[in-house]
Amino acid sequence: MKYILALLVMLSTLIVTKGYSQVENVIVEKYYYSDANDSADTDGGFLPMGSITYRVFVDLAQGSSITKIYGDSLHKLKFFSTNVFFNNTDRGKSYGYDIDNTKLSKNTVALDSWISLGAASKKHLGILKAGDPDSSIVGGIYNDGGSEGISPGLISNTSSVAGIPVTDKDGLVQVAAIPTNYLPSGDLPLLSSTDTSIFGDNTKSYFESNNAMLQCSGAFGFDSLNRILVAQLTTIGDINFEINLEVKDSSGNLIRYVADGKDTSYIQNQIVVTERVSPFLKYPASCGCTDPFYLEYSNQFACSDSSACLTKIKLGCMDQQACNYDPDANFNVQEMCCYPGLCNDRNLDVVCPSLSSGNREFQVYPNPTSDNINVLIKGDKSKVMKVELFNQFGILVLVKQIELVGQDNFNLNLQNLETGVYMLKAISESEIYNRTMIKQ
Repeated sequence: MKYILALLVMLSTLIVTKGYSQVENVIVEKYYYSDANDSADTDGGFLPMGSITYRVFVDLAQGSSITKIYGDSLHKLKFFSTNVFFNNTDRGKSYGYDIDNTKLSKNTVALDSWISLGAASKKHLGILKAGDPDSSIVGGIYNDGGSEGISPGLISNTSSVAGIPVTDKDGLVQVAAIPTNYLPSGDLPLLSSTDTSIFGDNTKSYFESNNAMLQCSGAFGFDSLNRILVAQLTTIGDINFEINLEVKDSSGNLIRYVADGKDTSYIQNQIVVTERVSPFLKYPASCGCTDPFYLEYSNQFACSDSSACLTKIKLGCMDQQACNYDPDANFNVQEMCCYPGLCNDRNLDVVCPSLSSGNREFQVYPNPTSDNINVLIKGDKSKVMKVELFNQFGILVLVKQIELVGQDNFNLNLQNLETGVYMLKAISESEIYNRTMIKQ
């Protein structure tokens, strides 16, 4: 049943499961929506009213970790906004893991823009507010603005724009240890740098680089969902980004996932590097047909748009030379095609009735004969016929190759054969014909 196996392989290649990638999703959370109280603060620099703080989480397969976020010669690391990114000029940092955890209650430090690998302070992992197991240490009465008489304190807006108020759940969970060996390089500022952000001091609306890398020993999520914080971005504008990651899977393999390009493997420093394109690493996400049973399907879509699925796949043989050519098929499966003598272990009479021996005529005459016989085979489109003649003891006594060019009959001279009963076998490209005949 080779053709069935081939068909199953074809179908399996069409259905792409989440197991294909260690990167299962990228989640952009609206963390906070600034109000007039926040914009009135001057300690940390001007934060425009209506600014949104976004947090970017990479959802990895269980057991996998991020070892690197980077941009290289082929894949830029990009963070863009239609307005400047907010950077806290008081105690803000370039990296979330460098934020002093004791300063999260100061002015607007908790809304600073930075990148990271898991950590949102020197002691806290950043997690989605909806999964925060404890209460908040950020904003409102916990902010020094409250103690200074600015009621009800900074970072206290409860607008539904940002979902759960950070005064209830701050998306911070204190852990015994955060990832170690953080090391920025290339166009990213060093830890000893005086830069307070990779975006500059409230002057830049973008960061992009073909030479940037932030790496660590391996960043995991807080729980089995394994969602890892990689950036916090505050701006009054609309954001977009493209990120590239190096991921260590549960078996210890390093795989690079990029936002743009194509899947590839190459040798680097005598090591095989696997590079896969993930549709999730580009934001805003590109939506399209994610149903593998439609021609418009692509695994480069991060989200589904059912209106993009227009043409249901119909598997079939699209070779017009095949006897079972299907004019309605739109996805060719060559293993389904049948030709005279080649039908992939299937019954040609069933698949292509027009070639069936039941629609053919096979005659041997005169029978009995004393010298010559005529062989007539109608309906067989073969151009060559092999003829074998066996005597009553099964011994092959005659072999002949007949070319059937523009004819469906041929003549055999049997004058030199002894009298007796013979078995005539005629073999075409698609059929074997047998007849018993008598030589007088």
